[in-house]
Amino acid sequence: MEEILYLEADEEITSVVDKLKGLEAPSIGLVVPKGSTIAQSLVSLRLIKKEAEKLKKDISIITSDEVGRNLAAQADLPVFADVKSRTPIDVNQLEKAPENEQIEIDMSVGTASETAKKGKETKEVVEPEEELPEGLSVHRYDETALAADEPQNAKEETDEIEKVPEKEEQFVSREVRDVKPAPRPAHEIEAERPIRGPEAIKKDTSSKKRTFKPYLIAIALIVGLLVVLVGLDLVFARVKVTLLVPAEEIQKEASIVIEKDRQAIDLKQGIIPGVQEIKTKPVEKLFSATGKKDAGEQAKGTLTFKNEAGVDDTLAAGTTVTSTNNVSFTLNGAITIPKATLNSSGDKVLGQATGAVTAKSAGDNANMASSMTYVASGHSKVTVSGATSGGVTKQLTIVSRSDIEQAETALKDQGKTDLFQDLSADKNQVYLQDAGTVELSDFTPSKNAGDETDQFSAKGTIKYTTISFKSADFRQAIIKQVEKTLPQDKSLLPSDADSLTPTAKENNINVGKLTVIGNLTSHIGAKNDLGQLSKSLTLKRIKNVKAKLSEVPNATVVSVDLTPSFALPISPILSRNIVINLQYSKK
Repeated sequence: MEEILYLEADEEITSVVDKLKGLEAPSIGLVVPKGSTIAQSLVSLRLIKKEAEKLKKDISIITSDEVGRNLAAQADLPVFADVKSRTPIDVNQLEKAPENEQIEIDMSVGTASETAKKGKETKEVVEPEEELPEGLSVHRYDETALAADEPQNAKEETDEIEKVPEKEEQFVSREVRDVKPAPRPAHEIEAERPIRGPEAIKKDTSSKKRTFKPYLIAIALIVGLLVVLVGLDLVFARVKVTLLVPAEEIQKEASIVIEKDRQAIDLKQGIIPGVQEIKTKPVEKLFSATGKKDAGEQAKGTLTFKNEAGVDDTLAAGTTVTSTNNVSFTLNGAITIPKATLNSSGDKVLGQATGAVTAKSAGDNANMASSMTYVASGHSKVTVSGATSGGVTKQLTIVSRSDIEQAETALKDQGKTDLFQDLSADKNQVYLQDAGTVELSDFTPSKNAGDETDQFSAKGTIKYTTISFKSADFRQAIIKQVEKTLPQDKSLLPSDADSLTPTAKENNINVGKLTVIGNLTSHIGAKNDLGQLSKSLTLKRIKNVKAKLSEVPNATVVSVDLTPSFALPISPILSRNIVINLQYSKK
Protein backbone atom coordinates (compact mmCIF):
# COMPACT_ATOMS: atom_id res chain seq x y z
CA MET A 1 0.00 0.00 0.00
CA GLU A 2 1.50 3.30 -1.10
CA GLU A 3 -1.14 5.56 0.45
CA ILE A 4 -3.62 5.27 3.35
CA LEU A 5 -7.19 6.67 3.22
CA TYR A 6 -9.09 6.94 6.52
CA LEU A 7 -12.89 6.61 6.24
CA GLU A 8 -15.61 7.86 8.55
CA ALA A 9 -18.12 5.50 10.20
CA ASP A 10 -20.98 6.97 8.14
CA GLU A 11 -18.99 7.36 4.90
CA GLU A 12 -20.99 6.79 1.73
CA ILE A 13 -19.87 5.00 -1.44
CA THR A 14 -19.90 8.16 -3.57
CA SER A 15 -17.69 9.96 -1.05
CA VAL A 16 -15.18 7.09 -1.03
CA VAL A 17 -15.03 7.04 -4.86
CA ASP A 18 -14.47 10.82 -5.00
CA LYS A 19 -11.60 10.52 -2.53
CA LEU A 20 -10.04 7.70 -4.58
CA LYS A 21 -10.13 9.95 -7.67
CA GLY A 22 -8.15 12.58 -5.79
CA LEU A 23 -5.31 10.19 -4.91
CA GLU A 24 -2.43 9.53 -7.30
CA ALA A 25 -0.99 6.35 -5.72
CA PRO A 26 -1.95 3.12 -7.57
CA SER A 27 -2.16 1.12 -4.31
CA ILE A 28 -4.40 2.44 -1.52
CA GLY A 29 -5.40 1.08 1.87
CA LEU A 30 -8.87 1.96 3.15
CA VAL A 31 -8.98 2.20 6.97
CA VAL A 32 -12.58 1.27 7.86
CA PRO A 33 -13.68 1.95 11.48
CA LYS A 34 -15.56 -0.67 13.43
CA GLY A 35 -19.31 -0.53 12.76
CA SER A 36 -18.88 1.42 9.51
CA THR A 37 -21.93 1.22 7.22
CA ILE A 38 -19.72 0.31 4.27
CA ALA A 39 -18.07 -2.57 6.18
CA GLN A 40 -21.52 -4.08 6.88
CA SER A 41 -22.53 -4.40 3.19
CA LEU A 42 -21.04 -6.85 0.73
CA VAL A 43 -22.69 -4.94 -2.13
CA SER A 44 -21.03 -1.67 -1.05
CA LEU A 45 -17.60 -3.30 -0.88
CA ARG A 46 -18.02 -4.83 -4.35
CA LEU A 47 -19.16 -1.49 -5.79
CA ILE A 48 -16.13 0.29 -4.32
CA LYS A 49 -13.83 -2.43 -5.73
CA LYS A 50 -15.44 -2.06 -9.18
CA GLU A 51 -14.98 1.74 -9.19
CA ALA A 52 -11.38 1.36 -8.03
CA GLU A 53 -10.68 -1.00 -10.94
CA LYS A 54 -12.05 1.64 -13.33
CA LEU A 55 -9.60 4.10 -11.79
CA LYS A 56 -6.80 1.51 -12.17
CA LYS A 57 -6.19 1.43 -8.41
CA ASP A 58 -5.65 -1.55 -6.12
CA ILE A 59 -7.45 -1.18 -2.81
CA SER A 60 -7.15 -3.10 0.46
CA ILE A 61 -9.30 -3.08 3.59
CA ILE A 62 -7.75 -2.30 6.99
CA THR A 63 -10.21 -2.98 9.82
CA SER A 64 -10.63 -4.70 13.17
CA ASP A 65 -14.32 -5.32 12.46
CA GLU A 66 -14.83 -9.11 12.17
CA VAL A 67 -17.94 -8.69 10.03
CA GLY A 68 -16.14 -6.18 7.80
CA ARG A 69 -13.19 -8.57 7.39
CA ASN A 70 -15.57 -11.41 6.45
CA LEU A 71 -17.39 -9.33 3.83
CA ALA A 72 -14.16 -7.86 2.41
CA ALA A 73 -12.79 -11.39 1.98
CA GLN A 74 -15.98 -12.44 0.15
CA ALA A 75 -15.56 -9.36 -2.12
CA ASP A 76 -12.02 -10.64 -2.98
CA LEU A 77 -10.37 -7.66 -1.30
CA PRO A 78 -7.08 -8.00 0.62
CA VAL A 79 -7.65 -7.55 4.36
CA PHE A 80 -5.05 -6.20 6.79
CA ALA A 81 -5.20 -6.14 10.57
CA ASP A 82 -3.71 -2.61 10.86
CA VAL A 83 -1.78 0.00 8.88
CA LYS A 84 1.58 -1.43 10.02
CA SER A 85 0.83 -4.90 8.62
CA ARG A 86 2.81 -5.92 5.58
CA THR A 87 0.95 -9.14 4.75
CA PRO A 88 -2.82 -9.54 4.44
CA ILE A 89 -4.87 -11.80 6.75
CA ASP A 90 -5.27 -15.37 5.50
CA VAL A 91 -8.77 -15.59 4.02
CA ASN A 92 -9.15 -19.23 5.17
CA GLN A 93 -8.74 -18.14 8.81
CA LEU A 94 -11.66 -15.73 8.60
CA GLU A 95 -14.94 -17.04 9.98
CA LYS A 96 -17.44 -16.82 7.15
CA ALA A 97 -21.09 -16.18 7.90
CA PRO A 98 -23.37 -19.22 7.28
CA GLU A 99 -25.05 -19.13 3.91
CA ASN A 100 -28.81 -18.47 3.79
CA GLU A 101 -28.95 -17.81 7.53
CA GLN A 102 -32.30 -16.37 8.55
CA ILE A 103 -32.23 -13.52 11.04
CA GLU A 104 -35.25 -13.30 13.28
CA ILE A 105 -36.09 -10.39 15.58
CA ASP A 106 -37.70 -11.14 18.94
CA MET A 107 -40.30 -8.43 19.50
CA SER A 108 -41.66 -10.01 22.69
CA VAL A 109 -40.99 -9.02 26.28
CA GLY A 110 -41.50 -12.53 27.63
CA THR A 111 -39.17 -15.52 27.61
CA ALA A 112 -38.13 -17.71 24.70
CA SER A 113 -37.42 -21.39 24.61
CA GLU A 114 -34.68 -22.43 22.29
CA THR A 115 -34.58 -25.71 20.43
CA ALA A 116 -32.08 -27.03 17.95
CA LYS A 117 -33.21 -28.36 14.59
CA LYS A 118 -30.84 -29.45 11.75
CA GLY A 119 -28.01 -27.30 12.94
CA LYS A 120 -30.11 -24.13 12.90
CA GLU A 121 -31.46 -22.12 15.81
CA THR A 122 -35.24 -21.58 16.07
CA LYS A 123 -36.80 -19.25 18.61
CA GLU A 124 -40.31 -19.68 19.94
CA VAL A 125 -41.76 -16.28 20.62
CA VAL A 126 -44.08 -15.76 23.58
CA GLU A 127 -46.43 -12.88 22.77
CA PRO A 128 -46.99 -10.17 25.36
CA GLU A 129 -50.37 -9.97 26.96
CA GLU A 130 -50.94 -6.22 26.48
CA GLU A 131 -52.77 -4.93 23.40
CA LEU A 132 -50.69 -3.53 20.50
CA PRO A 133 -51.34 0.05 19.30
CA GLU A 134 -53.78 0.50 16.46
CA GLY A 135 -52.17 0.33 12.98
CA LEU A 136 -49.10 -1.63 14.19
CA SER A 137 -48.77 -5.16 12.88
CA VAL A 138 -46.28 -7.84 13.94
CA HIS A 139 -45.21 -10.49 11.45
CA ARG A 140 -44.54 -13.87 13.00
CA TYR A 141 -42.60 -16.58 11.32
CA ASP A 142 -44.37 -19.95 11.54
CA GLU A 143 -43.26 -22.25 8.77
CA THR A 144 -46.08 -24.77 9.50
CA ALA A 145 -48.82 -22.17 9.30
CA LEU A 146 -47.40 -20.61 6.20
CA ALA A 147 -47.22 -23.96 4.48
CA ALA A 148 -50.88 -24.70 5.39
CA ASP A 149 -52.20 -21.33 4.21
CA GLU A 150 -50.09 -21.25 1.02
CA PRO A 151 -52.17 -21.59 -2.20
CA GLN A 152 -51.33 -24.29 -4.66
CA ASN A 153 -50.40 -21.89 -7.41
CA ALA A 154 -48.10 -20.01 -5.06
CA LYS A 155 -46.41 -23.28 -4.23
CA GLU A 156 -45.81 -23.85 -7.94
CA GLU A 157 -44.33 -20.39 -8.35
CA THR A 158 -42.06 -21.05 -5.41
CA ASP A 159 -40.87 -24.24 -7.04
CA GLU A 160 -40.03 -22.29 -10.19
CA ILE A 161 -38.09 -19.67 -8.27
CA GLU A 162 -36.11 -22.30 -6.39
CA LYS A 163 -34.78 -23.58 -9.70
CA VAL A 164 -32.86 -20.35 -10.20
CA PRO A 165 -29.59 -20.31 -8.31
CA GLU A 166 -29.79 -17.82 -5.51
CA LYS A 167 -27.09 -15.23 -5.05
CA GLU A 168 -25.24 -15.52 -1.81
CA GLU A 169 -26.08 -12.73 0.56
CA GLN A 170 -24.77 -11.96 4.02
CA PHE A 171 -27.25 -10.57 6.51
CA VAL A 172 -26.30 -8.76 9.67
CA SER A 173 -28.52 -8.68 12.69
CA ARG A 174 -29.16 -5.12 13.90
CA GLU A 175 -31.14 -3.60 16.71
CA VAL A 176 -34.63 -2.41 15.78
CA ARG A 177 -34.85 1.19 16.99
CA ASP A 178 -37.97 2.78 15.48
CA VAL A 179 -41.11 0.98 14.43
CA LYS A 180 -43.44 3.17 12.43
CA PRO A 181 -47.15 2.38 12.30
CA ALA A 182 -48.54 1.03 9.05
CA PRO A 183 -50.17 3.76 6.94
CA ARG A 184 -53.94 4.04 7.37
CA PRO A 185 -56.19 3.35 4.37
CA ALA A 186 -57.23 6.42 2.44
CA HIS A 187 -60.96 5.65 2.76
CA GLU A 188 -60.69 5.75 6.57
CA ILE A 189 -58.97 9.15 6.54
CA GLU A 190 -61.56 10.51 4.08
CA ALA A 191 -64.43 9.21 6.24
CA GLU A 192 -63.18 11.18 9.25
CA ARG A 193 -63.33 14.54 7.46
CA PRO A 194 -66.25 16.78 8.52
CA ILE A 195 -69.07 17.26 6.05
CA ARG A 196 -69.30 20.92 5.05
CA GLY A 197 -72.45 22.80 4.02
CA PRO A 198 -73.20 24.30 0.60
CA GLU A 199 -72.14 27.79 1.71
CA ALA A 200 -68.70 26.63 2.69
CA ILE A 201 -68.25 24.83 -0.59
CA LYS A 202 -69.39 27.88 -2.51
CA LYS A 203 -67.00 30.10 -0.58
CA ASP A 204 -64.03 27.83 -1.28
CA THR A 205 -64.91 27.64 -4.97
CA SER A 206 -64.95 31.40 -5.33
CA SER A 207 -61.55 31.74 -3.62
CA LYS A 208 -59.97 29.32 -6.05
CA LYS A 209 -61.12 31.38 -9.01
CA ARG A 210 -59.48 34.55 -7.69
CA THR A 211 -56.58 35.42 -10.05
CA PHE A 212 -54.59 38.49 -11.08
CA LYS A 213 -56.28 40.47 -13.79
CA PRO A 214 -54.33 40.71 -17.09
CA TYR A 215 -54.29 44.49 -17.03
CA LEU A 216 -52.57 44.45 -13.63
CA ILE A 217 -49.80 42.25 -15.04
CA ALA A 218 -49.45 44.56 -18.04
CA ILE A 219 -49.18 47.61 -15.77
CA ALA A 220 -46.50 45.89 -13.67
CA LEU A 221 -44.50 45.00 -16.78
CA ILE A 222 -44.74 48.54 -18.15
CA VAL A 223 -43.65 50.05 -14.82
CA GLY A 224 -40.73 47.61 -14.60
CA LEU A 225 -39.68 48.44 -18.16
CA LEU A 226 -39.82 52.16 -17.44
CA VAL A 227 -37.68 51.70 -14.34
CA VAL A 228 -35.09 49.78 -16.37
CA LEU A 229 -35.07 52.40 -19.14
CA VAL A 230 -34.69 55.26 -16.66
CA GLY A 231 -31.86 53.40 -14.93
CA LEU A 232 -30.05 52.77 -18.24
CA ASP A 233 -30.60 56.37 -19.26
CA LEU A 234 -29.12 57.72 -16.04
CA VAL A 235 -26.11 55.38 -16.29
CA PHE A 236 -25.26 55.63 -19.99
CA ALA A 237 -26.37 59.18 -20.85
CA ARG A 238 -23.63 61.79 -21.37
CA VAL A 239 -23.61 65.52 -20.74
CA LYS A 240 -20.93 67.65 -22.37
CA VAL A 241 -20.54 71.15 -20.95
CA THR A 242 -18.51 73.90 -22.56
CA LEU A 243 -17.55 76.92 -20.48
CA LEU A 244 -15.80 80.09 -21.57
CA VAL A 245 -13.40 81.28 -18.88
CA PRO A 246 -10.78 84.04 -18.79
CA ALA A 247 -7.36 82.43 -18.58
CA GLU A 248 -3.76 82.83 -19.52
CA GLU A 249 -1.54 80.28 -21.23
CA ILE A 250 1.35 78.77 -19.33
CA GLN A 251 4.15 76.38 -20.16
CA LYS A 252 5.49 74.39 -17.28
CA GLU A 253 7.65 71.34 -16.94
CA ALA A 254 7.88 68.85 -14.11
CA SER A 255 9.96 65.77 -13.42
CA ILE A 256 8.29 62.42 -12.73
CA VAL A 257 9.90 59.14 -11.65
CA ILE A 258 8.61 55.85 -13.06
CA GLU A 259 9.35 52.67 -11.11
CA LYS A 260 8.49 49.19 -12.33
CA ASP A 261 7.91 47.81 -8.82
CA ARG A 262 5.63 50.66 -7.75
CA GLN A 263 2.03 49.51 -7.13
CA ALA A 264 0.22 52.85 -6.79
CA ILE A 265 0.64 56.51 -7.72
CA ASP A 266 2.42 58.72 -5.22
CA LEU A 267 1.37 62.22 -6.25
CA LYS A 268 3.13 63.81 -3.33
CA GLN A 269 6.53 62.42 -4.31
CA GLY A 270 5.83 62.46 -8.04
CA ILE A 271 6.25 58.71 -8.56
CA ILE A 272 4.03 56.57 -10.78
CA PRO A 273 4.09 52.82 -11.51
CA GLY A 274 5.61 51.52 -14.71
CA VAL A 275 5.84 48.25 -16.56
CA GLN A 276 9.18 46.85 -17.65
CA GLU A 277 8.77 45.19 -21.03
CA ILE A 278 11.22 43.00 -22.88
CA LYS A 279 10.53 42.33 -26.54
CA THR A 280 12.54 40.27 -29.01
CA LYS A 281 12.30 40.13 -32.77
CA PRO A 282 14.36 38.56 -35.56
CA VAL A 283 15.64 41.13 -38.10
CA GLU A 284 17.26 40.78 -41.51
CA LYS A 285 18.26 43.37 -44.07
CA LEU A 286 20.09 43.68 -47.41
CA PHE A 287 23.13 45.96 -47.65
CA SER A 288 25.35 47.29 -50.43
CA ALA A 289 29.08 46.56 -50.42
CA THR A 290 31.27 49.65 -50.78
CA GLY A 291 34.79 48.21 -50.60
CA LYS A 292 37.02 48.29 -53.69
CA LYS A 293 39.74 45.89 -54.78
CA ASP A 294 42.16 46.41 -57.73
CA ALA A 295 42.18 43.21 -59.77
CA GLY A 296 43.96 44.48 -62.96
CA GLU A 297 47.34 43.46 -64.43
CA GLN A 298 50.63 45.31 -63.82
CA ALA A 299 52.62 46.65 -66.79
CA LYS A 300 56.13 45.27 -67.33
CA GLY A 301 59.10 46.11 -69.55
CA THR A 302 62.87 46.30 -70.04
CA LEU A 303 64.36 49.79 -69.74
CA THR A 304 67.76 51.14 -70.78
CA PHE A 305 69.85 52.75 -68.04
CA LYS A 306 72.71 55.15 -69.05
CA ASN A 307 75.41 56.44 -66.72
CA GLU A 308 76.95 59.89 -67.27
CA ALA A 309 79.28 59.66 -64.29
CA GLY A 310 82.93 58.75 -64.48
CA VAL A 311 82.45 55.81 -62.11
CA ASP A 312 80.32 52.70 -62.29
CA ASP A 313 76.87 53.05 -60.72
CA THR A 314 74.98 50.10 -59.18
CA LEU A 315 71.16 50.14 -58.78
CA ALA A 316 69.79 47.75 -56.19
CA ALA A 317 66.74 45.56 -56.77
CA GLY A 318 63.53 47.40 -55.83
CA THR A 319 64.83 50.79 -56.85
CA THR A 320 61.90 53.01 -57.83
CA VAL A 321 61.88 54.24 -61.37
CA THR A 322 59.28 56.97 -62.07
CA SER A 323 58.11 58.05 -65.49
CA THR A 324 57.74 61.67 -66.43
CA ASN A 325 53.91 61.24 -66.29
CA ASN A 326 54.29 60.14 -62.63
CA VAL A 327 53.80 56.35 -62.91
CA SER A 328 56.08 54.35 -60.63
CA PHE A 329 57.89 51.15 -61.46
CA THR A 330 60.14 48.85 -59.46
CA LEU A 331 63.48 47.48 -60.64
CA ASN A 332 63.18 43.71 -60.55
CA GLY A 333 66.87 42.95 -59.99
CA ALA A 334 70.11 44.79 -59.25
CA ILE A 335 72.12 46.15 -62.17
CA THR A 336 75.51 47.89 -62.54
CA ILE A 337 75.87 50.64 -65.08
CA PRO A 338 79.41 51.17 -66.33
CA LYS A 339 80.98 54.59 -66.19
CA ALA A 340 81.10 56.99 -69.15
CA THR A 341 84.20 56.87 -71.43
CA LEU A 342 85.78 58.89 -74.30
CA ASN A 343 86.02 57.43 -77.74
CA SER A 344 88.88 57.88 -80.20
CA SER A 345 87.36 61.06 -81.45
CA GLY A 346 87.29 62.47 -77.95
CA ASP A 347 83.55 62.27 -77.66
CA LYS A 348 81.90 61.14 -74.38
CA VAL A 349 80.30 57.74 -74.52
CA LEU A 350 77.78 56.99 -71.73
CA GLY A 351 77.93 53.70 -69.91
CA GLN A 352 74.82 51.60 -70.56
CA ALA A 353 72.87 48.64 -69.03
CA THR A 354 69.33 47.23 -69.20
CA GLY A 355 67.01 46.24 -66.39
CA ALA A 356 63.54 44.72 -66.08
CA VAL A 357 60.87 46.76 -64.26
CA THR A 358 57.28 46.16 -63.06
CA ALA A 359 54.61 48.79 -62.42
CA LYS A 360 53.77 49.22 -58.77
CA SER A 361 50.02 49.36 -59.46
CA ALA A 362 47.86 47.47 -61.92
CA GLY A 363 46.28 49.37 -64.73
CA ASP A 364 46.64 50.25 -68.34
CA ASN A 365 47.99 53.69 -67.42
CA ALA A 366 51.39 52.02 -66.83
CA ASN A 367 51.73 51.02 -70.48
CA MET A 368 54.51 53.36 -71.77
CA ALA A 369 55.82 54.13 -75.23
CA SER A 370 59.50 53.60 -76.11
CA SER A 371 60.08 57.33 -76.13
CA MET A 372 59.11 57.62 -72.44
CA THR A 373 61.93 58.70 -70.11
CA TYR A 374 62.26 57.91 -66.40
CA VAL A 375 64.18 59.00 -63.34
CA ALA A 376 65.89 56.48 -61.10
CA SER A 377 65.37 57.41 -57.48
CA GLY A 378 68.70 58.40 -55.82
CA HIS A 379 70.74 58.27 -59.03
CA SER A 380 70.88 61.70 -60.65
CA LYS A 381 73.58 60.78 -63.21
CA VAL A 382 71.48 57.94 -64.59
CA THR A 383 68.97 58.42 -67.36
CA VAL A 384 66.35 55.83 -68.20
CA SER A 385 64.20 55.23 -71.27
CA GLY A 386 62.15 52.45 -72.79
CA ALA A 387 58.66 50.98 -73.20
CA THR A 388 56.35 48.94 -70.90
CA SER A 389 53.21 46.96 -71.71
CA GLY A 390 50.66 44.43 -70.38
CA GLY A 391 48.96 46.73 -67.87
CA VAL A 392 45.20 46.04 -67.44
CA THR A 393 42.73 48.12 -65.43
CA LYS A 394 40.12 46.04 -63.44
CA GLN A 395 38.44 46.98 -60.12
CA LEU A 396 36.21 44.68 -58.00
CA THR A 397 33.56 45.55 -55.39
CA ILE A 398 34.14 43.80 -52.08
CA VAL A 399 32.69 43.76 -48.55
CA SER A 400 34.77 45.98 -46.35
CA ARG A 401 35.10 45.81 -42.58
CA SER A 402 33.31 49.14 -42.44
CA ASP A 403 30.38 47.66 -44.36
CA ILE A 404 29.91 44.92 -41.74
CA GLU A 405 30.11 47.36 -38.82
CA GLN A 406 27.54 49.63 -40.45
CA ALA A 407 25.25 46.65 -41.09
CA GLU A 408 25.32 45.71 -37.41
CA THR A 409 24.40 49.26 -36.38
CA ALA A 410 21.64 49.44 -38.98
CA LEU A 411 20.07 46.18 -37.73
CA LYS A 412 19.96 47.53 -34.18
CA ASP A 413 18.28 50.74 -35.33
CA GLN A 414 15.78 48.88 -37.50
CA GLY A 415 14.87 46.39 -34.77
CA LYS A 416 14.45 49.13 -32.19
CA THR A 417 12.21 51.15 -34.54
CA ASP A 418 10.06 48.13 -35.43
CA LEU A 419 9.58 47.07 -31.81
CA PHE A 420 8.87 50.62 -30.70
CA GLN A 421 6.17 50.97 -33.36
CA ASP A 422 4.59 47.68 -32.27
CA LEU A 423 4.52 48.80 -28.64
CA SER A 424 3.26 52.29 -29.42
CA ALA A 425 0.04 50.86 -30.86
CA ASP A 426 -1.33 50.90 -27.30
CA LYS A 427 -2.49 54.51 -26.88
CA ASN A 428 -3.12 54.12 -23.17
CA GLN A 429 0.58 53.47 -22.51
CA VAL A 430 3.49 55.84 -23.06
CA TYR A 431 6.67 54.48 -24.66
CA LEU A 432 9.74 56.65 -25.06
CA GLN A 433 12.02 55.62 -27.90
CA ASP A 434 15.09 56.89 -26.09
CA ALA A 435 14.09 55.15 -22.85
CA GLY A 436 15.27 51.67 -23.63
CA THR A 437 18.22 49.43 -24.31
CA VAL A 438 18.87 47.47 -27.49
CA GLU A 439 20.91 44.30 -27.80
CA LEU A 440 21.72 42.45 -31.01
CA SER A 441 22.50 38.77 -30.73
CA ASP A 442 23.27 36.06 -33.29
CA PHE A 443 24.51 38.68 -35.79
CA THR A 444 25.44 36.87 -38.98
CA PRO A 445 26.50 38.53 -42.28
CA SER A 446 26.15 36.48 -45.46
CA LYS A 447 29.65 37.59 -46.62
CA ASN A 448 32.94 38.13 -44.86
CA ALA A 449 35.16 41.16 -45.15
CA GLY A 450 37.14 41.01 -48.43
CA ASP A 451 34.57 38.85 -50.27
CA GLU A 452 33.75 40.02 -53.78
CA THR A 453 30.08 41.03 -54.07
CA ASP A 454 27.87 44.01 -54.78
CA GLN A 455 25.34 43.21 -52.03
CA PHE A 456 25.20 41.14 -48.89
CA SER A 457 22.60 40.41 -46.20
CA ALA A 458 22.87 40.38 -42.42
CA LYS A 459 20.50 39.02 -39.79
CA GLY A 460 20.22 38.73 -36.03
CA THR A 461 17.85 38.91 -33.06
CA ILE A 462 16.98 42.22 -31.41
CA LYS A 463 16.18 42.41 -27.70
CA TYR A 464 14.52 45.68 -26.70
CA THR A 465 14.04 46.50 -23.01
CA THR A 466 12.02 49.53 -21.96
CA ILE A 467 9.68 50.87 -19.27
CA SER A 468 6.19 52.05 -20.20
CA PHE A 469 3.66 53.89 -18.09
CA LYS A 470 0.01 54.89 -18.30
CA SER A 471 -0.62 58.22 -20.02
CA ALA A 472 -3.43 59.00 -17.54
CA ASP A 473 -1.09 58.45 -14.57
CA PHE A 474 1.60 60.60 -16.15
CA ARG A 475 -0.82 63.43 -16.92
CA GLN A 476 -2.26 63.34 -13.41
CA ALA A 477 1.20 63.41 -11.82
CA ILE A 478 2.45 66.28 -14.04
CA ILE A 479 -0.67 68.37 -13.34
CA LYS A 480 -0.23 67.80 -9.62
CA GLN A 481 3.41 68.86 -9.73
CA VAL A 482 2.60 71.96 -11.81
CA GLU A 483 -0.22 72.97 -9.47
CA LYS A 484 2.29 73.11 -6.61
CA THR A 485 4.08 75.96 -8.39
CA LEU A 486 0.96 78.11 -9.00
CA PRO A 487 -0.16 81.06 -6.84
CA GLN A 488 -2.75 80.24 -4.20
CA ASP A 489 -5.53 82.19 -5.94
CA LYS A 490 -4.89 80.49 -9.28
CA SER A 491 -5.96 77.11 -10.55
CA LEU A 492 -4.85 75.03 -13.47
CA LEU A 493 -7.56 74.72 -16.10
CA PRO A 494 -6.70 71.50 -17.95
CA SER A 495 -8.59 70.56 -21.09
CA ASP A 496 -8.35 68.26 -24.10
CA ALA A 497 -6.58 71.03 -25.98
CA ASP A 498 -3.59 70.88 -23.64
CA SER A 499 -0.34 69.40 -24.87
CA LEU A 500 1.93 67.24 -22.74
CA THR A 501 5.27 66.08 -24.13
CA PRO A 502 7.33 63.51 -22.20
CA THR A 503 11.11 63.36 -22.54
CA ALA A 504 13.45 60.81 -20.98
CA LYS A 505 15.84 62.43 -18.54
CA GLU A 506 17.55 59.52 -16.78
CA ASN A 507 17.50 56.03 -18.21
CA ASN A 508 18.09 53.41 -15.52
CA ILE A 509 16.37 50.48 -17.18
CA ASN A 510 18.81 48.05 -15.57
CA VAL A 511 17.30 48.82 -12.14
CA GLY A 512 13.76 49.32 -13.42
CA LYS A 513 13.69 53.09 -12.97
CA LEU A 514 13.10 55.94 -15.37
CA THR A 515 13.02 59.71 -14.87
CA VAL A 516 10.84 61.62 -17.33
CA ILE A 517 10.31 65.34 -17.80
CA GLY A 518 6.81 66.41 -18.83
CA ASN A 519 6.45 69.69 -20.72
CA LEU A 520 2.85 70.89 -20.19
CA THR A 521 1.12 73.65 -22.16
CA SER A 522 -2.16 74.63 -20.50
CA HIS A 523 -4.05 77.55 -18.98
CA ILE A 524 -4.55 78.98 -15.53
CA GLY A 525 -7.40 81.05 -14.18
CA ALA A 526 -9.46 81.71 -11.09
CA LYS A 527 -9.42 78.80 -8.65
CA ASN A 528 -12.20 76.33 -9.45
CA ASP A 529 -12.68 72.62 -8.72
CA LEU A 530 -14.06 71.05 -11.90
CA GLY A 531 -14.34 67.62 -10.29
CA GLN A 532 -16.54 68.95 -7.51
CA LEU A 533 -18.54 70.92 -10.06
CA SER A 534 -19.26 67.73 -12.05
CA LYS A 535 -20.50 65.96 -8.90
CA SER A 536 -22.86 68.85 -8.11
CA LEU A 537 -24.53 68.48 -11.53
CA THR A 538 -25.61 64.83 -11.19
CA LEU A 539 -29.32 63.86 -11.35
CA LYS A 540 -30.51 67.35 -12.26
CA ARG A 541 -32.81 68.51 -15.01
CA ILE A 542 -30.89 70.00 -17.92
CA LYS A 543 -32.35 73.46 -17.38
CA ASN A 544 -31.25 73.29 -13.73
CA VAL A 545 -27.78 72.25 -14.90
CA LYS A 546 -27.56 75.41 -16.99
CA ALA A 547 -28.73 77.50 -14.03
CA LYS A 548 -26.09 75.90 -11.78
CA LEU A 549 -23.33 76.53 -14.32
CA SER A 550 -24.29 80.19 -14.61
CA GLU A 551 -23.36 80.56 -10.95
CA VAL A 552 -19.73 79.64 -11.64
CA PRO A 553 -17.68 82.84 -11.14
CA ASN A 554 -15.81 84.23 -14.15
CA ALA A 555 -17.39 81.67 -16.48
CA THR A 556 -19.87 81.86 -19.35
CA VAL A 557 -21.95 78.85 -20.37
CA VAL A 558 -21.36 78.17 -24.07
CA SER A 559 -23.29 74.91 -24.45
CA VAL A 560 -24.80 72.00 -22.55
CA ASP A 561 -25.23 68.95 -24.81
CA LEU A 562 -27.03 65.75 -23.79
CA THR A 563 -26.37 62.51 -25.67
CA PRO A 564 -28.04 60.48 -26.94
CA SER A 565 -30.63 62.93 -28.19
CA PHE A 566 -33.56 60.74 -27.12
CA ALA A 567 -32.33 60.50 -23.51
CA LEU A 568 -34.41 61.90 -20.66
CA PRO A 569 -33.61 65.59 -19.95
CA ILE A 570 -31.87 64.61 -16.73
CA SER A 571 -28.13 64.61 -16.09
CA PRO A 572 -26.47 61.20 -15.45
CA ILE A 573 -26.14 59.68 -12.02
CA LEU A 574 -22.40 59.14 -12.59
CA SER A 575 -20.27 62.29 -12.39
CA ARG A 576 -17.71 60.79 -14.78
CA ASN A 577 -20.38 60.99 -17.51
CA ILE A 578 -20.48 64.78 -17.11
CA VAL A 579 -17.57 66.23 -19.08
CA ILE A 580 -16.66 69.89 -18.64
CA ASN A 581 -14.58 71.41 -21.41
CA LEU A 582 -13.09 74.86 -21.11
CA GLN A 583 -12.61 77.48 -23.77
CA TYR A 584 -10.28 80.29 -22.90
CA SER A 585 -10.53 84.02 -23.45
CA LYS A 586 -7.32 85.98 -22.98
CA LYS A 587 -7.29 88.53 -20.23
